[in-house]
Amino acid sequence: MTETAHSAAHVGIVGGGPSGLIMARALRAAGIEYELIERHTELGGIWDPENPGSPMYESAHFISSKYTSYFYGYPMPEHYPDYPGYRQLRDYIRAFAAEYGLYDRATLGTGVASAELVDGRWQVELTDGQRREYTHLVCANGVTWEPNLPNYRGQDTFTGELRHSSTFRFPAEFADRRVLVVGAGNSGVDIACDAALNASAAFLSVRRGYRFIPKHIFGVPLDVFINEGGELPAGITVPEDPSALIDALVGDLTRYGLPAPDHAALASHPIVNDQIIHHLNHGNITAKGDVKEFRGDTVLFADGSSEKIDLVLFATGYEYSIPYVREDLFEWSHGHPQLYLNIFNRRVDNLYALGFIEFADAALTAIIEDFTPRVIADPRVNWERNGVSHGGFFTRQSSSANWRPTPENVARLKKHLIQFLSLATGGPAKYDGKDMKGAHANMRISNPEFDAVIGDLKASLDKQQIPNKEQKELLAIVESTRPQIVTQR
Repeated sequence: MTETAHSAAHVGIVGGGPSGLIMARALRAAGIEYELIERHTELGGIWDPENPGSPMYESAHFISSKYTSYFYGYPMPEHYPDYPGYRQLRDYIRAFAAEYGLYDRATLGTGVASAELVDGRWQVELTDGQRREYTHLVCANGVTWEPNLPNYRGQDTFTGELRHSSTFRFPAEFADRRVLVVGAGNSGVDIACDAALNASAAFLSVRRGYRFIPKHIFGVPLDVFINEGGELPAGITVPEDPSALIDALVGDLTRYGLPAPDHAALASHPIVNDQIIHHLNHGNITAKGDVKEFRGDTVLFADGSSEKIDLVLFATGYEYSIPYVREDLFEWSHGHPQLYLNIFNRRVDNLYALGFIEFADAALTAIIEDFTPRVIADPRVNWERNGVSHGGFFTRQSSSANWRPTPENVARLKKHLIQFLSLATGGPAKYDGKDMKGAHANMRISNPEFDAVIGDLKASLDKQQIPNKEQKELLAIVESTRPQIVTQR
């Protein structure tokens, strides 16, 4: 990037959660002007339950461990437990922001009412009436603010209470009530465990088969064990296939009235929870199939059974929304914005969405964290997306300069890169004879665009001083996905 282009950039970041803060740190380190706008009076995103609309509840903990799920270069405190609670995560996020001076350019307590593209620049109106202008707009507002509510037959006649799980916070809300939780995502299962301990009767309704994954394997946090291995007890061997390993540890879920899993262990966002199996084993909660209809104070299920219910909590997810930008500026499919590399708007070159993809492992590697802000900040990205073979974006000092290409770090990078690509491509893609299957299929690019990605990754690997042999192997991982994700356009 030329000095003139560098100094002319002024990036607007919407959202003060982890994604927005990652972008802010990278732009600040690169000397690129930016402003972060957060409607709440503090940073932290959903991890602050005082943030209006936050779905946080008292028993919430991280589903990935502190050893992999941290801001790159800024580990969580040693005294934190393996799986921190929301208060610790909130405090950690704010400490990170303070450490890197991110409060200095944060506007707190006012949101974005609208953002309009006028003559190639973003004219942004804040909720307090102020107006701002930016060359680039990064939408990092998150995906858990617009509850998705189902509509079952007879629902409007139900005499009990119907709520989305985002409104739940304290276990005491379940006291002396017959509670039904609908949906078995991570939040739904957590809340079902609260109901198991506090309600007079608790039920969990699921319509598909999930794998419930333990948080520790032989005393090692799950994600650490999968990524780096752990010391096994003498005489114990474990299967290489994660599905077989988890099934061996958890057992036959159909014993509890749950459907058999319908996907491989890492092909869908994992449900990481030990407690639900404990409560099913002890009769504290009863598994049910899909809801069929409501009749008065009774819920009927697809298997023909029924239960009298006082409170129904719908843990049925969220709708993706970027309400301050015109909807037609994004390409949408099945309620999700279709983004090049899960970041870049396909229709507007200076519009981006960050944090609209869920990772089964939340670790941020040097390469991934390095990639995003550099391409956003460089106006030549417009050329790259139209097929120029190589842009060489990685010429400035890395925001992850403390990373070193030790054998352990390179091996870890390889694992994270495979996982990142499997999520991005939607698979199945193969590397070293193994399927890479993922939950997202938003990466639809042409051959020239794919070549640009290869070139940019090669430049980043060079900058990180990764040896040539390891570079070839990492690039081969990416190249192996070409047949699955390239669309001729």
